[in-house]
Amino acid sequence: MKNPTRTSYTNFRLIKYISDIRIVYIVNHQTYSYFSVPFFFCFTNALVNTS
Repeated sequence: MKNPTRTSYTNFRLIKYISDIRIVYIVNHQTYSYFSVPFFFCFTNALVNTS
């Protein structure tokens, strides 16, 4: 059986990790990042809703 607290903690770490990647990505590719923002929010919302 999975521990719900550990699962949500893992998802939190994953979201933080993706957020860090996105910050670096915006710094390196400012023009293209505007297209990735809606996808990023959709992805994180789906990730949070499934947990």
